Amino acid sequence: MSNQIVFWTSYSDNNIDVFNKSLQNHERYCNLHNYDLINYKEPYNKYIDTQRILDLLEKYEMVISFGTDIIIKRMFDPIEMYINNYTRYYHV
Repeated sequence: MSNQIVFWTSYSDNNIDVFNKSLQNHERYCNLHNYDLINYKEPYNKYIDTQRILDLLEKYEMVISFGTDIIIKRMFDPIEMYINNYTRYYHV
C-alpha cells in the first residue's frame, strides 16, 4: 500500500460525459495530496459498491466514495481536515 487514502467512484455509459468533465479535477486533487484514485466503469449497484468498499478497506486505512458529479473546489485542503478535528490544522 503506497497511500493510506483512496478516492473511488464508479461510472457507466449513462454518466460518461459528467465523469469526463470531473476526472481531471479529481486527478489533480489526489495527486496534490498523494491519494490514490480508482474509477470503476460499472453501473450503480449498492451491493457491488458495498463490496468495493470492503475490498478497498483491506488495502487502505480510509476509503472516500464520491459521485462523478463532484467537483472539488478547495484543492489545497486535504480530506483529513474535514474528517479529523479542525484544530489539528488550524491550531484553534
